[in-house]
Amino acid sequence: MNNINDKQQDEIILSALQQIKNARKKIEQYESQINEPIAIIGIGCKFPGGANTPELLWDMLEQGEQGIREMRQERWVMDDFYSPDKSLDGKMYTRSIGLLDDVDKFDADFFGITPIEAKSMDPQHRITLETCWQAIENAGLIAADLRDSQTGTFLGICHHDYANLAATLPCERITPYDGTGNAHSAASGRIAYLMGFKGPAISVDTACSSSLVSLHLACESLRKGDSEIALAGGINLALIPNTSVIFSKANMLAEDGRCKTFDASADGYVRGEGCGIVVLKRLSDAVRDGNNVLAVVKGSAVNQDGQSQGLTAPNETAQVSVIQSALKHAGINHEQVNYIEAHGTGTNLGDPIEVAALGQAYCQNRAEDNPLLIGSIKTNIGHTEAAAGIAGVIKTVLALQNEQIPRHLNYTTPNPFIDWHEGRIRVVADAVPWPKNQRDARIAGISSFGFSGTNAHIILQDFQCDDVSQDNQALASRSHFPFVFGAKSEQALIDLVEQHLVWADLQSSLSCEKWSHSLTKSRDPLSHRLAFVASSVDDIKMQLKAFVDDAKDEKPLLNDAWYFNTYFGKPCKVAFMYTGQGSHYINMGRELYQREPAFKQQLDQCEQILLPLIGLPLTDILWGEHSDKLAQNQYTQAAITSLQIALTYLWQSWNITPSVVMGHSIGEYAASYAAGVLSLQDALSMVALRGKLTASMTEKGAMLAVYASVEEVDALASKAGWTDYDIAAINGPKNTVLAGSVKSINSIAESLENHGLKYKLLEVEHAFHSYLMDPILDEYKSYIQNIRFSRPNIAFVSAVSGDLVNQEITSIDYWIDHIRKPVQFSGALVKTAMSKPDIIIEVGPDSILTNMAQYCLGQCPKDVRNIPVKTTLHANEPWAPISDALAQLACLGHDIHWSAVDSVSTNELYRLPYYPFQRKHYWLDGLRTPNVEPTLESFINSASYCMQWKNIEIDDHPKCLPQDVLIISDHVEYAESLKAAYIRYEIPCEIISTCDTLDFGAFADGDTTADTQIIVLLGGRPNSEFCEGGASIAIRYTQALVSLAKRFDKNNSFSLNFVTSQDPALSACQGFIKSLRMERPQFVNKLLVADEQALTDSAENLLYVLNDAGDEFHFQLSGGDVSSCRLQKDATLNSKKAASLSQAHSYLVTGGTGGIGWNLACSMIESGASHLILTSRRGIDGLSEEQQAQIASWLANGIRVGVEAVDCASEEQMD
Repeated sequence: MNNINDKQQDEIILSALQQIKNARKKIEQYESQINEPIAIIGIGCKFPGGANTPELLWDMLEQGEQGIREMRQERWVMDDFYSPDKSLDGKMYTRSIGLLDDVDKFDADFFGITPIEAKSMDPQHRITLETCWQAIENAGLIAADLRDSQTGTFLGICHHDYANLAATLPCERITPYDGTGNAHSAASGRIAYLMGFKGPAISVDTACSSSLVSLHLACESLRKGDSEIALAGGINLALIPNTSVIFSKANMLAEDGRCKTFDASADGYVRGEGCGIVVLKRLSDAVRDGNNVLAVVKGSAVNQDGQSQGLTAPNETAQVSVIQSALKHAGINHEQVNYIEAHGTGTNLGDPIEVAALGQAYCQNRAEDNPLLIGSIKTNIGHTEAAAGIAGVIKTVLALQNEQIPRHLNYTTPNPFIDWHEGRIRVVADAVPWPKNQRDARIAGISSFGFSGTNAHIILQDFQCDDVSQDNQALASRSHFPFVFGAKSEQALIDLVEQHLVWADLQSSLSCEKWSHSLTKSRDPLSHRLAFVASSVDDIKMQLKAFVDDAKDEKPLLNDAWYFNTYFGKPCKVAFMYTGQGSHYINMGRELYQREPAFKQQLDQCEQILLPLIGLPLTDILWGEHSDKLAQNQYTQAAITSLQIALTYLWQSWNITPSVVMGHSIGEYAASYAAGVLSLQDALSMVALRGKLTASMTEKGAMLAVYASVEEVDALASKAGWTDYDIAAINGPKNTVLAGSVKSINSIAESLENHGLKYKLLEVEHAFHSYLMDPILDEYKSYIQNIRFSRPNIAFVSAVSGDLVNQEITSIDYWIDHIRKPVQFSGALVKTAMSKPDIIIEVGPDSILTNMAQYCLGQCPKDVRNIPVKTTLHANEPWAPISDALAQLACLGHDIHWSAVDSVSTNELYRLPYYPFQRKHYWLDGLRTPNVEPTLESFINSASYCMQWKNIEIDDHPKCLPQDVLIISDHVEYAESLKAAYIRYEIPCEIISTCDTLDFGAFADGDTTADTQIIVLLGGRPNSEFCEGGASIAIRYTQALVSLAKRFDKNNSFSLNFVTSQDPALSACQGFIKSLRMERPQFVNKLLVADEQALTDSAENLLYVLNDAGDEFHFQLSGGDVSSCRLQKDATLNSKKAASLSQAHSYLVTGGTGGIGWNLACSMIESGASHLILTSRRGIDGLSEEQQAQIASWLANGIRVGVEAVDCASEEQMD
């Protein structure tokens, strides 16, 4: 029997329907989630041909250039492995490859990596780290904000070349870093570790499809919610010849070193190095956060060939399948796709199969007037293997951004073995416009196929959104903006500033506002910081140039025009100082109210609270129809306090919160609110009542500031018989305020005039903090009995006592004394300073207290005397002081929430210059360093140094004297003078004379200890038997020093200091000593070249240089002056101008037929040289056929080139 009635049955049906509805909603949410488009918001790259940024890569693509070159010995000695004979074992039949520059260099300091670890790191890991940073900057993100976030790292990487090189070294040199330095898992893991990412970190090896598979996995991770942001890409380096030999044996490489993809002459590909990284985010999140969306990944798919014709053979069926899966995932019809960035290796087998698969997937029922365009970046940069897929993605994103599909290179004759589907598939033989349009999205596909059978295909679409204009009214009204530049080192900061100057000159137009916001919102505030305020682009450039000029002139980088600081992570401590009475003016805070939501929100709340208390809207009093009442006390005090509270809220919204507060007179109401002593309601009600009671007083008063100390005022008052006054405020050591009746204050003013003391009558109607306030105290006390006070939650310095307060500020009596007792501003300011804040900010309508505070700080100890004091507002300019305070806070290391400081969304930012990494050489000892052969221009630029002498100050007394000293000298008088100088400091000193033998190594046979300071003093006047002429003297001295160096090999515990006179015969010795220092720095400590006065009368200067002059090596002493020498890059050389050589001169190139010498000779001829002499040991016999042909060509063109067999070490042959 059915016991369910109709009502219950209806309820069951309704419940079931609701469950079905909920289930359908969940399904829709799930389907939406798994198909969520993924935004590409940033790109970083490093590809052959100097394409080290997205911008430089686009320049290469747009201009139809390629980054392929013939290798000589940049990675390995090509002559040892090259042969056109394909049958020879261990050889490759092409010299060409796409190489990256400076793969041995890395900015280890930037990432906090020690030199020993950096050496052991695979350079693929290093390059990826720097490229990830570039990608993050390109995305307009701040890396520090990503720390501890669910950011994923997905990296394609497949070669172990560095590990294979390291394996050739003895096992004894292995360190723990060799494991993490070469493991593929660490390539992605280290990125996550160093940047603090908490999302998945996955390294992928599917050979040539690695990076595109990584992109696919990253998109899936974002859709699943495992990642909120993801970095995806790939890296590839070719450090050893093995892989190229393998591919040659497999007949995969093009003989002429060019990828001729889709062309009839295609015969394989050329290998290429490269790294590409993209920053990904769910599209909905990117739009929400205002990121600059470069392109959208609509769909992706990955599959495998399975069992097919062969492990490495491409599979047409699998390729069709992966494309169709990607299209289905993207929800796109194949006819909507405009362009395919093909895998396109240019092999006989691969190209026809790939185009056939594209035809099946994309050309079914395709209209003739809608051809599928195809191309491949491999024709520009070669096959970058693990980075190939991401290279294609980056090219396609750049094409979308620049609205043009760049030309596919090396294509003249269509491959006859390819089915072009009756013209429905076309190679982009010439650049094709690809403009945005409102009707149809621009869509592309990117393919990447691994030789182990893993295939990937990505569907990319341009970002289409409603063109919503942004309200930039707030920005347009600001007159001044903070500029903050940050780097990890002083030199990097200087380089960054120079990059900005160059970048600014290249811009057709610049906005001061946009430049400022781009810096603060898209660049990490690193440890070395430069900050300043500017109001125009010209102002910015002027300050940047001045900073660079000062840095180059080695002037102090701290300057009145800007802030410079080195910040190492100490939290910034901020003090707020609240202005008192007399700071008000009509329209105060008006611009902030109109432009700053946080300020407006808080001021509106104050207005609501005050309206029933003062009877008029606050904003009407500040700048509206009742602004004439602002000067009346019943409104003034409430208005000032409200403004201060709104300013406090504004600073706090920017993450600038005080750790200590103080206030001058009524400023303590806002300070009490900031410190949690009073609620907003109570603070405003108390100050409103105080203003109302003050205004109701019948007896007016006056106030006067005397520029004298309290003691001076008291003495004069006693002497002159002043009456009816009180001391109202002590504003400084020489600033005392008096208050009293109008009559008494006028009388005191007359007395001050007679005694010649400066004073100023204040523009007030009442005698605050005096006996004239007594009539209001009882009523005020009665009212505040009901106020609930709390202990301060931050340090509170009272201007009533001039000291820190805690419980006492919660008493009724404190607030009565606050009205009646004098303001101890000077004492309170000093106490605040003694808490050692990094900065004091005046919070109020104007800079009333700032100058007084700076004067008071003069009483403080030196360590707090220079605390910067900043103001929030000026009467005529609100933005300049706020920007100035923000700039200094940023320079001090404060974590400002710049996104709250302005309202510009990220996609309105400039693409600023990227970080200038300070790369150094890191390579395992014992391994051949990879080098890119220099052009003449780069050779000259890198080799052009000049000696720069810099005067140094001499202390009166050396501080770091040795235990004992040994002087070996050929000049007794000079040696005795130096010995006497040491004896004066009770340092044991012995002299060994070499006047007869020139045996400077005699000490090595004695009992000298490792702690003995050894000085070799060369006077230049040995016995006459050696004085047959200057040349022979120089030779004998040099031979003696060579003997000394050889003897040193037997005892490595000694380090020598050389002192020479200015005898011309000793110049050769000085050159030898410098060379010895370079070869054996542990042997040579210092070289001092001194005149006769320095060697005799001023010998104590020698002591200072030898013991206290730091790590410098080369010094010159002339009389009492001392200077040190440094080798520095020649600042007069303009590296941007190509070097040019004279046709009238002859040039000698030693080693001119070798790799570097030959390359240099070629560059010299290209730069205008018309007569070269090339020397080598073998001369003409050592020339290759290629070199002989080149010389013949030069001779035919009137360029004289001679080749001589010369041993440069032979004086006779060189003559």
